[in-house]
Amino acid sequence: MRKEFPIPATDAVCRQPPRRRGGFTLTESLIAAAVLAASVIGVAAALSASYQHAATLESTATATTLARQLLEQVVAMPFEDDDPTSEYRSIADYHQRPYTDTTTALTSRNGTALNVGHGQSYLRQVTVHYRLTPEGKNVATSDLAVVTVTVTPPPPHPAVSLSRLVTAGQVEY
Repeated sequence: MRKEFPIPATDAVCRQPPRRRGGFTLTESLIAAAVLAASVIGVAAALSASYQHAATLESTATATTLARQLLEQVVAMPFEDDDPTSEYRSIADYHQRPYTDTTTALTSRNGTALNVGHGQSYLRQVTVHYRLTPEGKNVATSDLAVVTVTVTPPPPHPAVSLSRLVTAGQVEY
């Protein structure tokens, strides 16, 4: 029979609990990855919403500019025109024949086209309704009219409508 002698250093190392090394466990790494993924998704969603909001604001501003330009052009015309065959030379012409066009640009005073729509088309419509009073119902003829310009940008952006009250003569207060 052979006699075995224990090795003291080996037995002492084997009986001690394993020492923890520096670093992260697999569970801690998975939790950190999940937190990071959730924060990245939240930031990406906020950026996407911000981009969509900025695009809507830009489209609305462009539509408002195009509406103002056309409204100013229409209300600068005389109330009535003596030539019924001419098109769109007076406010009465817009009442008789509703106006619609599609544009991507503003027109300057010298006739130069200024691109404001970034290549997108905007639908512009003009309607004129005669009224006896500003809040009254529409009538066939009157010296008071409401000119409305509606500009519809490409979807999904909302349409813009601007109105102005115009008279054939001077208003006394």
